[in-house]
Amino acid sequence: MELWTEIRTAMIVGRLGTVRAAAHELGVHRSTATRHIDNLEDRLGTKLFLRHKHGYTPTQDGLALQSAAEGAGTLIEEFVTRTHGSSTV
Repeated sequence: MELWTEIRTAMIVGRLGTVRAAAHELGVHRSTATRHIDNLEDRLGTKLFLRHKHGYTPTQDGLALQSAAEGAGTLIEEFVTRTHGSSTV
């Protein structure tokens, strides 16, 4: 699930615009959130954000990842809602 953790971090950085705000929302240290972004960019071989002194701006790839991650998150939430309380044997 490491990849999902990194993707989720990128999605939240993209939504909030700063690593600091994303780290706060995720309950992790800012350096952890930065490491997630760096690792994900290395793994994907593309830059997801343009970094500037006031925050992070998603690149086209960053926007595409954010959209995909938000869609996946919605699907997971729907699954959990549908299956909550149902028993599987």
